[in-house]
Amino acid sequence: MRKYLLFAAFFVMVANIAYAQDTKVDYKDGHAGIYNMRFNRWVTQPIYNEMRVIGSYNGLYYYSAKLNASWGVLDENGKTVADFVYEAIGEFNNGFFLMKQRGNWGIGDIYNHVIIKCNYKGGWISSTRLGLEPWKGDYQYTSMDELVKIRNARIKMDKEAAERRAKDEQERNRRQQKEKELASFTEYARTFVEPKINEWQKKGEFEKLADYQKRVTGPNRTKMIDSLTREAERLFIAENANLHPENAEMKLDLYDSENEVFFIESSKLGKMVIPVPIADGPDFKAHFSRLEKKNAHYYISEDKIALASLDFYDKETDKTFTYSNSNALTYNHYNIDPDKYQFELVNVVTARPATIETVASTSKPQRPIVSILFPETNTTYSDPVVSVRYQATVFDGSTPTIHVWVNGMEMEVSPKAKANKKGVAPAWDEVDLVLPKDKERLCNVMLAVTDGSGFSSENKTVSLKYVGDVPKPKLHLFAVGVSDYTSPSLSKLGYAAKDAQDFVSTITASDLSMYERLTPPVIFTNQDATKSNIEKGLATLAKEVDQDDVVMLFFSGHGVMDGEDTYFMSVDAAGDDPYTGVDFSLIRKNMTKMKDKKCKVLIFMDACYSGAMYSTKSNLKNITFVESDIVGFYSSTASQTSAEFSADENGVFTKALISGLKGKAKNKEGEITTFGLGKYISDYVSKQTGGTQSPIFENKVGDFVLYKTK
Repeated sequence: MRKYLLFAAFFVMVANIAYAQDTKVDYKDGHAGIYNMRFNRWVTQPIYNEMRVIGSYNGLYYYSAKLNASWGVLDENGKTVADFVYEAIGEFNNGFFLMKQRGNWGIGDIYNHVIIKCNYKGGWISSTRLGLEPWKGDYQYTSMDELVKIRNARIKMDKEAAERRAKDEQERNRRQQKEKELASFTEYARTFVEPKINEWQKKGEFEKLADYQKRVTGPNRTKMIDSLTREAERLFIAENANLHPENAEMKLDLYDSENEVFFIESSKLGKMVIPVPIADGPDFKAHFSRLEKKNAHYYISEDKIALASLDFYDKETDKTFTYSNSNALTYNHYNIDPDKYQFELVNVVTARPATIETVASTSKPQRPIVSILFPETNTTYSDPVVSVRYQATVFDGSTPTIHVWVNGMEMEVSPKAKANKKGVAPAWDEVDLVLPKDKERLCNVMLAVTDGSGFSSENKTVSLKYVGDVPKPKLHLFAVGVSDYTSPSLSKLGYAAKDAQDFVSTITASDLSMYERLTPPVIFTNQDATKSNIEKGLATLAKEVDQDDVVMLFFSGHGVMDGEDTYFMSVDAAGDDPYTGVDFSLIRKNMTKMKDKKCKVLIFMDACYSGAMYSTKSNLKNITFVESDIVGFYSSTASQTSAEFSADENGVFTKALISGLKGKAKNKEGEITTFGLGKYISDYVSKQTGGTQSPIFENKVGDFVLYKTK
């Protein structure tokens, strides 16, 4: 054995010499990297503590490298092929290598597979077989052919998994498109009812005028619309079969023994309550994942399908438990706003001796009329409370109902009571509206009225411009940084917690005079950065922000991707169970709530992706939060690591961010803007890493000022 180990050491030494043709291990400032002598450039930046060539496979040479306290494997192009999670990397042959983790040795390969788990005292690899020394007993031997079979099987599994993910993504996109097309019952019903009513209200070629006028009346059309809407409702539910609420994921929650009910969490239905006798509770809980969902009944609520009732059938006990939505008990069918329909008006022409008379005959006897008397369009307002005066006329003797929209959003309004003058009611009405204080765009106010039969007038619109004072926005900071993870499967990071603290202190020390105030920053680091604290903190922030506020979110730590889902790993998360981290979709959901309140939202993400690099930080270019009013800064692309330099005591991305915020990114007016900050970060990181790390800056909002430097 000793002779063989000496031979193996000689082989590694020869491999190092042979490899020196094009590239070599070189050092700069005490750190190692891969240097290409032919092209006179660094393949990888010298950021590693140690590095050595371990062998070649299929025309490529491979290096073991130490970053901070962990070892990994790179190929000659600088691509990481084994995560930096090992205590040591040993012998290499045929694409396999020995690796040490938690004091034990095992076998890995260049496809980032763990071929044999790290459970052994030691071992060796040759071109034909390997030997592993257990902690008790004799050496165990495996042929190289057997290792190759295992590796090929794993590669096949990876390919099949990738194909399944692609297929699942395709199906998910199809379902989302279908849901987008059929999600609105109002639109579905309109396209179903409109053409049928328009055809029904036309006078037939062989129909007498008197018969037509008797048939096409307001009450008859109302009955016809109601009947067609019921039919549209039935078809809408049938065509949305794959989107029925009971098909969404359901999770069993707590049992209330006093009321003898289970709570069930559903992504589409929220919290459901289902009666289960206490004697049946244990079986229901144990069998929940296998229960059959049967006899679903539906209704339309808030323009979408809602579940009225659903049976949960337990085959093992032959018992049925029924969920019932109490809201459905009083449901009388969905009512469509008549203004959503655009029915054609029908002119019926009949000939009489010596004259031709046009008789307007339609299901609406006469359409209501509304006109806006004040203010005139294109006028200005400085007080956000604006009185709108209008005149409404209906022809059925009813009191007109006013409908008002401000920038497309319907408002709840009540006409102001007016005193009569000498017993004569004024010929106009008035409503007070609170309009937005936004100088950047016109405010569009639209009015319509309906009569007692539900028939609507044409819409009338005025465009107004705000010229008053604009209140200063508030600035909100939310920062999370995790360095000291409790899970052994998540390696500790050098400066993530400090990154978050430095980010907040940099902002708070700046000139924030453009803001009304800086709200107390929310910062969670290390032991405080639990899943619960992060999620509750985001939800609270989303509730507290107001229109025009600016929100800056910062995250530094590990990230894990599980299939198509991505998670930021809180301090109490387990690396082998991604769901214990904070779901990126939850972060996105809360940012969307802030954006919907007309806030400007920025996110700075210096977080690792999936298992690609547990001990270094990296990020995916396809992880995006960007939509209207959200700006994203991300540390690197999917295939790159995000370096931490001990000299800076920050991640290189965060170092660039902080330097830019302190003034390096300011413009001629001394302002820090989104575009200026994005350019500075990109230039700084690319220069510091020799182009091996490329931050991503996503902005669909446009350039705006964050603050002025002191």
